[in-house]
Formats: sequence, structure tokens, C-alpha cells
Amino acid sequence: MSQLQEAVNTLRLGECVAYPTEGVWGLGCDPYNSLALLNLKKLKQRDDNKGYILLASSIDQLEGFIDISANRERLMTKWPGPHTWIVKLKRGAKALNLGINNTIAVRVSNHQTIEMLCNLFGGAIISTSANLQGNKPAMTLQEVKEIFPEVFVLEGELGGIAKSTPVQYLDTGVWVRR
Repeated sequence: MSQLQEAVNTLRLGECVAYPTEGVWGLGCDPYNSLALLNLKKLKQRDDNKGYILLASSIDQLEGFIDISANRERLMTKWPGPHTWIVKLKRGAKALNLGINNTIAVRVSNHQTIEMLCNLFGGAIISTSANLQGNKPAMTLQEVKEIFPEVFVLEGELGGIAKSTPVQYLDTGVWVRR
């Protein structure tokens, strides 16, 4: 079995997976599995009042969460690529409390490992930086394995931006992180 297939199987079992992103190592899980989300929160020692990113390989993978038709043109000014938008949740998409204040952070990545992972998984995954809350994100495979020895790691290379992706509100243009 390939490492990529093993990562997908791990996600489908409701467990978390670590993987390289555009700038830092990430942790992710199935956005439809509440136990997986709970496990992710415990792993990161994360507060309940923080949202997550939905990471996808295509805009269509976000369809169940955001209104793509109303936002496609603006979203695609930065996608695919290392840019995270905060967008209003689609009506009825509050499952698992992924967002905050009726919004959710979303990104369509062009990072090869993420594209392959989301494509084989068949949809978007919840994503967050691979670190304990309040600490710097992991920048190397070794750091990920030291911080999260129990998590399956999909090996690969970071995308080269040397930091977490920029985050911006879609409707106002206000930056959360540049």
C-alpha cells in the first residue's frame, strides 16, 4: 500500500494525518467525522473557540460548505495557491462547528501532496498547523514526529513560502494574517 493510500485510509478511520503544506506542516482530519475533530482538538490542545481551515484540491470540494457561485470570481483571484479566505458558511453547513461567527476559512491548494491527498480522499479535509496551541508550527518532518508521535505522517516537501498562509476575509478584504 502506498503512503498516500495509507493516509487516506487513516482519514477514513477518523484519525488525524500530518502532511506538508505550502509553508508549514499541517494536521488534518475528515470534516464530517465529529470524533476525528475532537481528536484533532485534543492533539493540538486547542480551544473550542478557534475555527479550522477546510483544505481542498478544487473549489468544487468546498461546495457543501460555502456558496461557490456567489463567490467564485473573487476566490479564484488567489486560487489555487497559498491563500486562505474566510467566507460565510453556506446555510445548513454548520456541521461540526468548523467555523466561527457563521464563517469558515477555506483554501484551494496547488501543493502537490495536498492535491493528491484531497483527490484520493474524495474531498476537502479539516486542516490546521502541526503544533500545540500557542507554539510555532512544525517546519520539518522530524519536528512533526516529535510533537505528534502517534499521528500518521504523509511525507513530502513544504511548498517554500516559509510561514503559514495569508488569511483574509472575502467580503471585506480585511487581513487576519499577511
